[in-house]
Amino acid sequence: MRNRVRSHSALVVTLVLVSIPSIGTAQVTQIIDKFGDGAGNRLNDPLGLALDGSGNIYVSGVLSDNVFRITPGGTITELVDWTGDGLGNMLVGPTDIAVDGSGNVYVACLVSDNAFKITPAGVITELIDATGDGLGNTLHNCVGISVDGSGNVYVSGRLSDNAFKITPGGVITELIDGTGDGLGNTLDGPGEIALDGSGNVYVACIFSDNVFRITPGGVITEIIDATGDGAGNPLSSARGLAVDGSGTVYVSADGSSNVFEVSDPAGANTITEIIDSTGDGMGNPLYFATGVVADAAGEVHVAGWGSDNVFRITPGGVITEIIDATGDGAGHLLDDSYKVAQDPAGSIYVTGSFSDNAFRICFGSFTPYGSACSGSVGGSPPELSGSGCLAVGQDATLQVTGGTANGLGGLFFGASQTAIPAPWGCTVLVTPGSFALLFMLDGTGSVSVAGSVPPSASGQRAFVQAFLQDSSVAGGFATTSGLEIEFP
Repeated sequence: MRNRVRSHSALVVTLVLVSIPSIGTAQVTQIIDKFGDGAGNRLNDPLGLALDGSGNIYVSGVLSDNVFRITPGGTITELVDWTGDGLGNMLVGPTDIAVDGSGNVYVACLVSDNAFKITPAGVITELIDATGDGLGNTLHNCVGISVDGSGNVYVSGRLSDNAFKITPGGVITELIDGTGDGLGNTLDGPGEIALDGSGNVYVACIFSDNVFRITPGGVITEIIDATGDGAGNPLSSARGLAVDGSGTVYVSADGSSNVFEVSDPAGANTITEIIDSTGDGMGNPLYFATGVVADAAGEVHVAGWGSDNVFRITPGGVITEIIDATGDGAGHLLDDSYKVAQDPAGSIYVTGSFSDNAFRICFGSFTPYGSACSGSVGGSPPELSGSGCLAVGQDATLQVTGGTANGLGGLFFGASQTAIPAPWGCTVLVTPGSFALLFMLDGTGSVSVAGSVPPSASGQRAFVQAFLQDSSVAGGFATTSGLEIEFP
């Protein structure tokens, strides 16, 4: 049970002993099912999935014609239904979702050939319809959507074989059409659309088995085609698309059941197959690769639509199945895993299009900061440090320095509990020992606390964890920091 949050700003820190085997346990939780918000608004065939900066999760039901928001606390709200903007512009078949830094939600609709914007206040606006740019370039089967940091929205039309850019002012421009790069490499059935930090737009094509890169200046380049890596590993039906912080592009293909990494797409354009239909090579196959996501650390996660699972691929090429058809193992199954997303804490989210649900997969591994003597998290309070190296059988003092910025407060599980809260709704499962220090920083500066480290701590790890809750972030943790100590 979660402790109550005190009314004043406070930073709460605990030092608990953690047994080594408890580190790295994954937790799978079903976060929404076919009953949707539980108020009669059901979820059917969830394909779209996105996260915002406050820890909210968004899921669209392509057959239930709606979009739901799931808060970090688990509250589910239907944001939009088939009536769309309520002005006669209907929302039918929402397939993809994007969220900008201001919390605006964007939805691409397959059947109604349009896209909507939903503000945090609930104002719904149709951004584009079947007329496309109004100059004869129409939009049909709007399946992909993305938004950049300036508020420009990008959509793809699977049956109109094109992609559009929509500015915040409502100016609509066709970026690419069926002619592709104009050099004979055509664009047929564009689906997923992604952006990099330099403003380049990437479009994956389901029927022409390729991916195009469009620069801010309008230069169009095909970066991968049906030959895949050119080494006998073909690309068939490019379905998912992701770009990491270095500009490396990842393409999943449901026809060839594989994923390709395209590094330096503006230069050498090196293509590598990073997973194929054999999956992890341990009997867990990957069939019909769909959603793909990549993080700053170079880890890639991909969903297998036909194999009902999700794999993690490390930069070193280690492949691990992180969820399968058994779902959470508590009777909530995963069937037709489709879209994946990742939050800043590293948790993975996946939709089950046939099981009408979505799951969160948390990884409770502790991240060490500094050494046994000191540790800090740059740029944000708190800073955690020990006065001298902590040693078994000796008194130890832990100094905690914090601040009052953003109304920071503490939320924490006591030493008698078996879980420590982590950001984005996850918990880290631990095994507490007999030694615990609990103290509070009330926002006035810093505080020290001393205690004796018992001989029973020998050979174990202690972890000091501070959890800061930002009152300006609805239900979210702004910062989590920690110092891991292993006693000799």
